[in-house]
Amino acid sequence: SKKETETLVALTTISKASSNTAFYNSLKAAVGDNQDAALLFIHGFNVDFDSAVIRTAQLAVDLTYLDPDAAAADSYEFGQPVLFSWPNGGVPYTYVDDRILAELSARQLETFLDELTARSGAKSINIIVHSMGNRVLVKALETFVTGYSNNAPGDIEFKIIHAAADVDQQVYDDVMDQIARSQFKAEYTVYASSEDTPLQASRIVNAIINAMQTARARVGQILDGKIYIRKSRNDKDMVTSIDATGFATDLFGHGYFSNAGNIIADISCNLAGFEPDERALAPRKAEDGSDYWEADSS
Repeated sequence: SKKETETLVALTTISKASSNTAFYNSLKAAVGDNQDAALLFIHGFNVDFDSAVIRTAQLAVDLTYLDPDAAAADSYEFGQPVLFSWPNGGVPYTYVDDRILAELSARQLETFLDELTARSGAKSINIIVHSMGNRVLVKALETFVTGYSNNAPGDIEFKIIHAAADVDQQVYDDVMDQIARSQFKAEYTVYASSEDTPLQASRIVNAIINAMQTARARVGQILDGKIYIRKSRNDKDMVTSIDATGFATDLFGHGYFSNAGNIIADISCNLAGFEPDERALAPRKAEDGSDYWEADSS
């Protein structure tokens, strides 16, 4: 719980880098000490800065796989933790304003992704993005992927985890179509649930705001038993969809990605390179015959 996390974790020091160059030099050294990888977390709405930093640290520790034979038992298996924090109200009733802030923050995230790929020295970048943070990332990817081949030094392995994604399914599909035509390549995983109350509300709110006749489902939402499944055009936009229903650990069913042990373990195995059929997932078929997976509580 948030209260327990605040009891067990505390921020001791926050220091500002003297310059961008100093920041990226420091980050490059840290990435070099952590498997030449970066673990980037992008939070959702209703999250203040301190809570976002604590959640980033929590994820880095919880996801870490410690090899008993490894010499450095304190190293992060999935990279140096990095947080991209975007401005939001930090309270539920600012949701509508946070939608606008998420769109405006995409430009800053795009710039950060450009610099992260060019200056961090990372050979692999693992991105975990929660809730409305997915709107920031998806919007940023629209522009980031167009110049990716010019900015990235060689091949970088990207894995993107969309957790409880509060983004319109059609909007996501349109951006993925654009990605498929670019030089950018990543592995994408969608964790979705039918018990996610905030996404149920988001679907209605966004329909009202956008004056849509039909309230379209969010990527992280299972609606009427249907999970989002990407009809991949090629290997640049492969998306694995996982039904995480039943693993809600809070009243609203929105924070399972960081609170449910089974889901944390699956994300860890995912980032470690294990295929879905090697993890605690059960294969499922959608009505149209498409494949997806269900997190197995057994």
